[in-house]
Amino acid sequence: MTSNQVISKIVYNFWRALDLGEHDRAASLLTADCVWHREVILQGREAILEALQQRPASMLTRHQVTNLMIVGDDASTAEFLVTTFGTMVREGQAGPPDCGTPAVIVDVAMRFESVEDQYLISEIRNHPVFVRPRAGDG
Repeated sequence: MTSNQVISKIVYNFWRALDLGEHDRAASLLTADCVWHREVILQGREAILEALQQRPASMLTRHQVTNLMIVGDDASTAEFLVTTFGTMVREGQAGPPDCGTPAVIVDVAMRFESVEDQYLISEIRNHPVFVRPRAGDG
């Protein structure tokens, strides 16, 4: 597998782990000092894992990665769009829930480092492009 293919797979595995609520697996793809620029800046694998574990158990998300491009000669950065669909699932709800429109579309730059012969995510930069209005907004 080429380094670009490995990095593409890591991008997929990270977002898939988030969608499945497998926070430990998502965190295992990060360097110990990874920085995630979100609404707040999360510094370090443990802080990121703690934030992920705070997500409500009833939260259902699906992240759709598009326009993935690996940039740089050393295959150290992946740039892509993430469209996030999400909803809160009601207990006892039958069938798949209505997710409505996307909650957010984000430009993402994900940097990688080679650590002990494997690539790990060292930084995630999110830049929201579109955000679904909240109830009561304009």
